[in-house]
Amino acid sequence: MKTKQNIINTFRIHIFSPQKLQINIMAQRFNISPSYFGIYFKKNFGTSLRTYINAYRIELIENRLKSKDYTLKQIAAELGFTDESHLSHFHKRVKGFSPLYYRTLLNK
Repeated sequence: MKTKQNIINTFRIHIFSPQKLQINIMAQRFNISPSYFGIYFKKNFGTSLRTYINAYRIELIENRLKSKDYTLKQIAAELGFTDESHLSHFHKRVKGFSPLYYRTLLNK
């Protein structure tokens, strides 16, 4: 079994290609069954694969929102969202407020 660090490195490499982070793909990459990968992940990371990926994506989004160099459209494209609306809905679902509201808070 691969170490936790190998799994984390894989996430960081492929975070910009969400289709490569699906549980079936990840399990295949680490040569284990998808059902066991989910169990292994939760046991070693204390959270589900989806929750971990979402938290990391939120971290990346919010880091980019701190800079005025990135538009929502650019952030959405970089992180594999279909458009700004998809990114906004995702952020609001996870954090409870829109990315533009977050950016406004940063500039106060």
